[in-house]
Amino acid sequence: MTYHDTSIPPELLKAPDDRDGIFVMHNAARHLRADGDRLRCVDLIDNPHLETLDLSACANPVHLTVRGCPKLATVLLPDAPHGAVLHWEFGDTGSPVQIFGALASFDSCQPDGHTCQIKTDGPTYGRSLLVPPGAAPCAPTEDTDLFVLLAPPDESPQPVPIVTSDLRAVHLHGLTSTDELDLNGPALTLAQIVNLPSLRHLKAGPEMSALSVDRCPKLCTLTASGSVLRIHRSGGSEMDLTGVWDHARFVAVNARLKGGLIGATQAHNCRHIFSDAASLSNATAPLAALPSPDAIHDPYWRTTLHRWVNTTAAPSSVLPALKILHALLDTEGDADELWGMRRDLHQRHAKLSYLGPGRSALWKAPRDLAFETQQADFALWRACASQGVDDPAYQAALETLPCVLPMAVLARAARSASSEQDQQALLACLSASMGNMPTGSDIPTKRQEPHQHTLVGVARLIEGLLPLRSHPTVASIFWDLPEFLEKTLPASSRLSPLTVLNQMGLSSAGAQLLAQARDLLKDNPDLAARFHAAALQPPRTDLLAAIHKGHPQHAD
Repeated sequence: MTYHDTSIPPELLKAPDDRDGIFVMHNAARHLRADGDRLRCVDLIDNPHLETLDLSACANPVHLTVRGCPKLATVLLPDAPHGAVLHWEFGDTGSPVQIFGALASFDSCQPDGHTCQIKTDGPTYGRSLLVPPGAAPCAPTEDTDLFVLLAPPDESPQPVPIVTSDLRAVHLHGLTSTDELDLNGPALTLAQIVNLPSLRHLKAGPEMSALSVDRCPKLCTLTASGSVLRIHRSGGSEMDLTGVWDHARFVAVNARLKGGLIGATQAHNCRHIFSDAASLSNATAPLAALPSPDAIHDPYWRTTLHRWVNTTAAPSSVLPALKILHALLDTEGDADELWGMRRDLHQRHAKLSYLGPGRSALWKAPRDLAFETQQADFALWRACASQGVDDPAYQAALETLPCVLPMAVLARAARSASSEQDQQALLACLSASMGNMPTGSDIPTKRQEPHQHTLVGVARLIEGLLPLRSHPTVASIFWDLPEFLEKTLPASSRLSPLTVLNQMGLSSAGAQLLAQARDLLKDNPDLAARFHAAALQPPRTDLLAAIHKGHPQHAD
């Protein structure tokens, strides 16, 4: 690297002080160079003639502060593992600045209050281009990996080319005429978009580590995927999100979200986005929310979806992750590989203190998504098994399920089975699992199924089995169901399902209600009276009236 004007030799910076720093103010030199490896901190204040600065021989990492140097256009930093830290106050005018050497952190405060901050936790930026306010916009070269463009004075409707093959990070501020941005660069992982009042459509790559959008009030479509999405004070009445994100943070966003798959959501001062509900709402979104119907076939997007499934950490992300695996399988994915990804996902999200029999099929998921998660998992297993995947642990789990919710999934699957053989196999698993169900006293409290999951599971179990009540195995299950409820629910929660079964004409439910009334009479006479009253209510229908022990048949 040579200076722009080699006819004038550079002035050497004086020796650093006892803190390895130097303060340069009102210096008339056009070129400055550090000659020594002790210097670590340099402060340049009000040097109006300075054009180049060579710090390549300095200690590492360098801390450089620049203010009031409007002509400074070239800075050389040490090429070292630990990048420099650069603080730059451009003021109202300045020249484009080329930074050569390792840069790890850059920040700049503008007179209008805007602050630009860019840091890297990975490889340093080897060549950076900074375009301050008032400077004519210029395009980054092919080897530029950091590009900062701050409020150009006369922006044309067609902005300068931004994305290059090596560009890894970009900060754009104050592009008043830009209504569409395509930042889908092969290396780009960090983008900060600030104060683009006309921006409506934004596209970025599917491997973003962080994307930040601030003060873009007309933004209506965003197509990108990655780890962290931040949207502040942006969006009109609706915002269409296309892509998959580990985490999203919304601040003062009044747009209604459409599409997108988000693992975890934070929302502050948002009219239509709520932190407790946004993740669950997005998690149940159909896979049509992906970029396009054919995007799942694109190797670029498939790689992104693989990465997201392999790294997602939020419990509400399990359901979209399972949906994604199923979609990948449907588009000619490798069944063994995808089921292996499912097993890895289960190890992160089951979080069970005891992985005993049956727990290979259980998930720790939010209550609102628990049944849908179990259903999606079972559907994925059946789809993988049909393509030759062999998982004895999962198959054995279906006969030793210690929780009611996944049993309800088996019941619903049996109701929609494609063949009698398949239906009988599912019902046999359900019957065996219910028969092997341990009583609540046999399982430590911390390992039990959450009470709300059990209540939902019982309701779904009855709902799933009712259309099959004439099947001998189902009739036998119904006859034994009151005893099964005694294993799984406390007395106060048993009353409602037993009452429903009794009103359907199941005589074993009525007998169980009377037995419970007798058992509770001494310790809880009020609850005992409710059980007794429920047992004496006449059936409202004869749906289950023909089911008797030894004669588990129902005639329609």
